[in-house]
Amino acid sequence: MSKIELPLEKRSWHPSPLPGQVVLVTTLSTDSEPNVAPKSWVSMVAFGPPPVLMFGCTLDHATARNATEHGAFVINVPGHDLMTNSWQCGGDATVRGMARFAACGLTPIPSMRVAPPRIKECRAHLECETAGFREWEKREVAVFGKIVAASADASVFDGDPTVRYRHLSPFFFLEDGWAAPLGAAQKLVVGNGD
Repeated sequence: MSKIELPLEKRSWHPSPLPGQVVLVTTLSTDSEPNVAPKSWVSMVAFGPPPVLMFGCTLDHATARNATEHGAFVINVPGHDLMTNSWQCGGDATVRGMARFAACGLTPIPSMRVAPPRIKECRAHLECETAGFREWEKREVAVFGKIVAASADASVFDGDPTVRYRHLSPFFFLEDGWAAPLGAAQKLVVGNGD
């Protein structure tokens, strides 16, 4: 098979070999105004305890500023039924606070351990205390969070793994204008290592 070299600019990868799970990150500003923004660069960093995750952002976004200044954020996992709503959250940056939640068709609900809200319509929630960040060129950052509470809809726990992941129904950003839901979960069968 022949290989084609990709440029070192992710925005030009069509198709992208690294799809990213879409999450909605909720934060609070320094004056306690809630904010919600879609992010697709999110990953576990350590199993823990406590488990640690990170999300990518830029310091020009309120999400990164709020998470570092306020010291907490929530990763909300929307199902693929919220694809359009999630993209609306990344639209008009002038719509803020509760008006932004309303414009996206989302309902903030109290979190269990941190001040930023969870999102009622999302299937799962990871409440985090900000554990630091790492900055790169162009003010891009990875924001790290120690997970201090986690919750999910009761339906996510019903049935075998194929049914549970169908209830969770995460979706992934592929490239600009393209997203896809998770396919059917499959059990891996591996050899005995010989």
